[in-house]
Amino acid sequence: MAGDDVREWGADLMARRVQGAGRIKSILRGMPKAFRDEMVDVFNRGGAALKYLMQRRAPSRTGRLRQGIDFRVWPRSLTLKVGLLGTKSGRSDLFYGRIQDLGRKAQTVRARRANTAPYEMRVRGMPGKKFITGQMPGLRQAIRERTRGVFGRALRRISGGDGG
Repeated sequence: MAGDDVREWGADLMARRVQGAGRIKSILRGMPKAFRDEMVDVFNRGGAALKYLMQRRAPSRTGRLRQGIDFRVWPRSLTLKVGLLGTKSGRSDLFYGRIQDLGRKAQTVRARRANTAPYEMRVRGMPGKKFITGQMPGLRQAIRERTRGVFGRALRRISGGDGG
């Protein structure tokens, strides 16, 4: 995605789940297909912009973490997810991305290697880099405005208004 496209969408967005989506499912089921298609397009463009910004902010020693950032749109439920998808702690090669993003506190852990006695190891604290959960309010605002526009046009069409 080119830098101009990102500037068009805004500069920042906080990655978080949209609240209240469950309440409007019945309304969404009644919306025309054109509405869904337009919302999916808005989510695809916003997801691509978010992915680009998160990849730029991600630490990159090997580049695997940046490559692991992705987005997905579910057209049926009109859901957008962006970030390290499918990387639950310990179940992925990129599990450390969560630690890099959120940070960790200093601690002493008990470790044991094969054929050795257990020993204590100090783990230094690390502030989070917030490349996924960090603030990106400009981009969030741009996505919100575009989705409001789509909703507004769809509701006007349904109610017999001007059709936008």
